[in-house]
Amino acid sequence: MPAGTNENAGTARPDAVSVLLRAFDNNRFPHGIILHGPDAATLHDACAAIATRLLNTSGLAELPSHPDFHALRPTNKMRRINVDDIRNLVRLIQHSASAGGRKVAVIYDAERMVHESANAFLKTLEEPPEDSTLFLLTTKPTHLLDTIRSRCLQFYVPPGESKAPDPAWAAWLDSLGEWLESLAAPMERGRIATLVFSLYGMASRFEGLLKNAA
Repeated sequence: MPAGTNENAGTARPDAVSVLLRAFDNNRFPHGIILHGPDAATLHDACAAIATRLLNTSGLAELPSHPDFHALRPTNKMRRINVDDIRNLVRLIQHSASAGGRKVAVIYDAERMVHESANAFLKTLEEPPEDSTLFLLTTKPTHLLDTIRSRCLQFYVPPGESKAPDPAWAAWLDSLGEWLESLAAPMERGRIATLVFSLYGMASRFEGLLKNAA
């Protein structure tokens, strides 16, 4: 079993996000991933951090509206995921990527799939669409079919696991560093104006980042 995966939560490596992002950078990313742990909110955050990198978005706020990001949650009164929901999700990810890159599908509370839904999804795991990644998030991994679990890499996400930083923050910090370094160069009237306008631009970007974080 690859590093970072283990069905035993007590012995799993703690940073599933970093392990998966490293796999993506090395072109060894799996098509089926189960993220499991006791805290649903932490699972959501970990998955969002990975999906942001896979889809090359500029920030987490853009993820829900990305044309190649597809999410499925229990919606009916019984909080079950029925087979029609699964079939619709499968149809979406069978299409070519709208942005020309990868496609990401996420099933939240995956243990809520009824037996017929799980079997329908199993067929997609056996023959996944090209350039697609399928995430299953669950706080009860043992409630998933053994056949589904055997076709996915499983990662335990402990409560409060750190998320990968938003790429937009990293880009902003790089810009700030370049701006500070430019202060060491000789000052001329034209350069002063450029520095001032650059500072205004970074301030505007910073305000946008704060809004996204909120």
